[in-house]
Amino acid sequence: MAMEALILSCSTGGGHNSAARAVKDELLSRGHNAVMLDPYTLDPTWKAAHIGSFYVFTAKYFPYAFGAAYHLGMRLSHLPIASPMYLANRKAARKLGEYLKENRYDVIAMTHFYAAEMVTYLRRKGYDLPPTGFIGTDYTCTPFTMETQCDKYVIPAEDLCDDYIKQGATREQLSPYGIPVSRVFEPEETDIAALRGQLGLHPDKQCVLATGGSMGAGNMKRLTAKLIRYGKENSDTQFVIICGTNKKLQKALSDKTAGNDQFSIIGFTDRMNDYMAAADVFITKPGGLSSTEAAVTGLPMIHMSSIPGCETKNLRYFESRGMSLPLKHISIEKALDRLKNKQERTDMINNQRRYVSSSVCRICDLLEQMAEKSDKDKKVL
Repeated sequence: MAMEALILSCSTGGGHNSAARAVKDELLSRGHNAVMLDPYTLDPTWKAAHIGSFYVFTAKYFPYAFGAAYHLGMRLSHLPIASPMYLANRKAARKLGEYLKENRYDVIAMTHFYAAEMVTYLRRKGYDLPPTGFIGTDYTCTPFTMETQCDKYVIPAEDLCDDYIKQGATREQLSPYGIPVSRVFEPEETDIAALRGQLGLHPDKQCVLATGGSMGAGNMKRLTAKLIRYGKENSDTQFVIICGTNKKLQKALSDKTAGNDQFSIIGFTDRMNDYMAAADVFITKPGGLSSTEAAVTGLPMIHMSSIPGCETKNLRYFESRGMSLPLKHISIEKALDRLKNKQERTDMINNQRRYVSSSVCRICDLLEQMAEKSDKDKKVL
């Protein structure tokens, strides 16, 4: 029987939305009705319209302030007080409550902490809510996650359960299924030469893919300058740099590499899976979603410096398990040379397969089970 599912996300970077879309697409493929919603769009105020861009602006241009706020949140999360985010989201929560009175769902999934805070507010105010599930998109328990009141928490890995339990979760609440990524990232037999041709790339040259995430964060100009120098000594290498929605960065890098046929500068693309499948190496900031997509693809990874906070934890998780090379104690040139070694590449890919797997099917199984159990409980009553 088809169920009605609501997936809540917020536009503070692309990862949360990508995870939400992966869940939505999988549910639709199973014959369910699934709606993806940014709850801030229900409140047509300046705050609602700009909260996503303000978050992105702070993370891009004031990363240390962003990190300081994150670490302060970690300290405050151990105190018996409501978080500033919970208090700030009350108005948006009431708008969401009005929406839910008019639109009935069998299950609600959330890929963003802010949405979970809104649902928690509604639950405390006595709203009649369906089963709720929070889906984490970073390899850590972020501050105040466990002040929320969701029925289930889908987390990236079994060995992160203790982090959540320390913040107040019970083991029964936790489902360590992984971060959901679209099925298009799952590896399959592909004619790489043909795929590269479709993307306008040389079929036989090594392909290095680099991105600063959907918002073009990180010092991409400095990275590009180093890649230009590296390319002069490695004519058998080509570079694809994806700038996401950062049009200013795209223009600057296009000007910087003008006339250099080793470089392709791309803006926003909906073919990230194809670029990953075509690449030999992926240089990225340690976002939870993009790193998981690369690991599911089986793509050797170099992690740039992180935005202080949850990305620091993501980097540590991947580095400690041999799933990426971090640019902490090694130059980009040496990292690229190391990943030319077949054995090092193979070891990294094997580690990725060991610790990361495509999880969207298991997550949707869980949502179906939650909705079915709730329906049975209502019939008993």
